[in-house]
Amino acid sequence: MTEPLNNIQSFDPFNENRPLRILIVEDSDLDVELIRLKLKKEFNFIDEVVYDEKAYSKTIEVFNPDIILSDYSMPQFNGLEALKILKASKIQRPFIIVTGAIDEETAVHCIKEGADDYLLKDRLTRLPAAIRQSIKQKRIAVEKEIASIDLEFSHLRLRDLLNRLEWIRDDEKKRISLEIHDQLGQELTASKLGLFYLKQQIENKDKSVERKENISKKINELIELSSNTIKTVRRIAHQLRPVILDDLGLIPALEWMIKNFNENTDISWRLVADINSLEFSDKFTTAAFRIIQETLTNVIRHSNAESCIVSITKDKQGLFFTIKDNGVGFDLALARVSDKLGLFGIEERIKPWNGVLKINTGKDSGSEVIVTFPLNLLKN
Repeated sequence: MTEPLNNIQSFDPFNENRPLRILIVEDSDLDVELIRLKLKKEFNFIDEVVYDEKAYSKTIEVFNPDIILSDYSMPQFNGLEALKILKASKIQRPFIIVTGAIDEETAVHCIKEGADDYLLKDRLTRLPAAIRQSIKQKRIAVEKEIASIDLEFSHLRLRDLLNRLEWIRDDEKKRISLEIHDQLGQELTASKLGLFYLKQQIENKDKSVERKENISKKINELIELSSNTIKTVRRIAHQLRPVILDDLGLIPALEWMIKNFNENTDISWRLVADINSLEFSDKFTTAAFRIIQETLTNVIRHSNAESCIVSITKDKQGLFFTIKDNGVGFDLALARVSDKLGLFGIEERIKPWNGVLKINTGKDSGSEVIVTFPLNLLKN
């Protein structure tokens, strides 16, 4: 599984309740003071002033400015070089050229290279507005890039989820095929041989008591074998999809699953359901069963728990599934970016009903998975 590509930090300095950090690239002390004077009326800010390449590169990393105001032409350094260094650093910050004189062609070139705006030093009245606008535009650009990267990552996760589901489907087909071939095939073969034996005995003209007893014994064996074959067929059918889910609904199907887990795992399972005969659509019933099944499977595989409680409750607004175990817990942040797709699969399943997934967990503190659905959507 590919890890998230998004290492870009959100950018909204006006919403962080702190002074604005301004990096001024300027070799004239008088011009620096003019800039400060113009900004003091509008902003709470702190600034750093540099005028050579080495100091500029270091200050970008250490000071982490919110915006850069740069003169275009200085004795050993210029604004275009400063802009290129900023772009190479991969730090997305607004960059405004503030210069004494610049021709239109040069100004256009600076904008094409990535500068957000340019102003002349004898027209600084527009500087506060230019700073606000540049920060706003950069915030929007960063948000769009984050959204684009998040979308790309979601597509990767969906692709991996589909690949996993395809693998699970193929593996399930293989497992059921082997079980039908080995278990069911053996039982049906034994039935066939038993019937062939009975046919021979019936065709035999020997009327002895011993022969009659052999026939009776074989019939009883075939009856028992038929019962086992029926159980095998039912078990395979339940593994494909519990019939009880269609016949009786969600809660009985969950009771069946919990009973099965209690019989076949070392974990103590308990189901608490208090939903007063709510009616659900077939699609939601299936999704809910699979969500809880997936969560309980994760408990079995990873939690090392001794007990687990599944609670299903409701209030006026919502339906709540709560699965709480006393296991070892896990690192939630790591689980979300790892190749374990269980949580991602659950999140995808709950989306059609505006479900919300919440997880409380920590090292050695167990895990609590809470899935909430608005009641008004569950019959759709």
